[in-house]
Amino acid sequence: MVSQATRPVYPNYLPARAAPNYCAQLLRTICFALLENAWN
Repeated sequence: MVSQATRPVYPNYLPARAAPNYCAQLLRTICFALLENAWN
């Protein structure tokens, strides 16, 4: 889902293997926030 062109967007201090975890955590946070807004 993440293309090669979007990789340089990540900060340089993030290790290569940490980027997908950060992205997944961010998506999970957004999804939970949207679900809470939909239910409240």
